[in-house]
Amino acid sequence: MPIYTTDKLEQDISNKIIRYVANSASDMKHKEIDYINNSDHKWIYDEQIRRLGLDIHKSILSLQAYYPKTYQYLNDFQLNCKLTVYWYQLTELELDLRIFFELNQRIYFLTEPRRDYYDWLPSYLKDGWLKAFGGVLLSERFRYIQGGSMLIGDPYSCWRSFDIYLPNSRKKAKQVIESLVQKIPYAFIDIEIEEIEKQQKHRTKGFPNLRVMIDCRKPYEDPKEYDLILMCYHYDHRMFWVKDGDFIDGLYEVINPKEMLDEYFLHVFSQVGEDYSRFDFSPWAKKI
Repeated sequence: MPIYTTDKLEQDISNKIIRYVANSASDMKHKEIDYINNSDHKWIYDEQIRRLGLDIHKSILSLQAYYPKTYQYLNDFQLNCKLTVYWYQLTELELDLRIFFELNQRIYFLTEPRRDYYDWLPSYLKDGWLKAFGGVLLSERFRYIQGGSMLIGDPYSCWRSFDIYLPNSRKKAKQVIESLVQKIPYAFIDIEIEEIEKQQKHRTKGFPNLRVMIDCRKPYEDPKEYDLILMCYHYDHRMFWVKDGDFIDGLYEVINPKEMLDEYFLHVFSQVGEDYSRFDFSPWAKKI
């Protein structure tokens, strides 16, 4: 599945994959309301419906201090939250609701804000991007997405462990890990030890503290050369760029991450529909 576009959304509605799109809480129909009122997860559905009332232009004010170019670009558009209403069946029929906004023939899905899980992150993330959106991705199936996310989703559910990107060969994966942990302290940690300074600095096993914040590939595509942006959940929150998927020779530290992210967000948001081009991170990159 490529980038989710307005054309694909209309096709899914026509094919009855998506039942309808709600522009406000009053658009919700009796079948869905009855299901929600009798659901054990009513509070989750209620929160998703509540976000229909999100004033995006007020919300993105939090971008202004950290990502001024992105803020100015988005502020020039009339952006509104909408909700896809979708039924699926695993063992029984279940309701799925997803909040999104439209921009340049693309559908941008908002992931759930979980402030308790990212309150320790740098202010340009927790008080900037994540405060504005909770997270944004370009796939309608962000929880099970293969390939790229292109933007920053909710850290709790969307930041993947770096080790799933390593070579399939155990020998090569071991070589990558041994090289990487010398360059990035606390890439793995022991979750039983709370204080990071008491951890083994260069351990090669444990909980993967180093996470992929942005997988820059298109959703559901797996090119040989691609870019990843990484950060440790805990510790010093330095940002790293993996160029061409090469964790050994393509590993860089990102200098001035706020400026880089501002330019990158603008790059993604300004693309139209299925159009896609790689971003050049090199002006902010220092080889490590």
